[in-house]
Amino acid sequence: MSPSPRAATASKAAYRAIGRAFSLASSSREAREALGFVYGELRCPEPGGDCLEVEVHPAAEGDSLLVSLDGAPAFEARELGSLLHELDNRLTVALELALPGLYFVHAAALAEGGRATLLVGDSGAGKSTTAYALAASGMDYLSDELAPIDPAAGLVLPYPRAICLKRDPPPPLALPRCRLRTERSLHVRPADLGCRVLENGVPVARILFVRYSPEHRAPVLRRLSPGEAALRLYRGALNQLSRPSAGLDDTLRLVEGAECLELLAAGIEETVRAIRGG
Repeated sequence: MSPSPRAATASKAAYRAIGRAFSLASSSREAREALGFVYGELRCPEPGGDCLEVEVHPAAEGDSLLVSLDGAPAFEARELGSLLHELDNRLTVALELALPGLYFVHAAALAEGGRATLLVGDSGAGKSTTAYALAASGMDYLSDELAPIDPAAGLVLPYPRAICLKRDPPPPLALPRCRLRTERSLHVRPADLGCRVLENGVPVARILFVRYSPEHRAPVLRRLSPGEAALRLYRGALNQLSRPSAGLDDTLRLVEGAECLELLAAGIEETVRAIRGG
């Protein structure tokens, strides 16, 4: 399938994530505005140097959006939510390849008092909802879903794209006036929650392995042994096999330098108080 002739009118915006530049161009106004909303915190004046070029254009026939990376066809998305989901995956892989010195974890990251907390867990465990609640409560925001870590320095680096929820946050959390809703996801910019969006890395002080437990009326924090924490963190990593010693040294270094706990999340207000110690 080929792009529409309207592709020639695409406008381009530059972004930078963890030092890696990429540009997003689209002749679809809806796609262009959605991409700008989700990745707005990463905007930069000029990409400069090596830059991943992403183009999104309507197909010549039908309602699909065709996506190319560096001029090569990458994928086709039939809906806006599918576009954002698949492009986020492709950008994650591009960052992993461009930054082999980092250890990437499927986790959210927030900070308080110069100390970062990672929220690690399987899809659907409640990481993003918990990150949303913590940001709304005043914790500083680093990332949602992707935590890029410098294992030698023990720092988690910011990747502040919009928080992505699968459904509306539970009460009493409210949605800001500005948000992006698609057929499969809800996106909220962290700055619209009133929190501070960090620009520099923060030492990893605590790793919480999140699991929602409907049986618990109150959240439970359970300290994990280094062995159990290492196993869970390794399972949540994304590029461990490409790291020296298959990522084992990175994993052990991180769990030895941080407090590691299992979080059985319950009511969102009680969970926030448990995490923040109040």
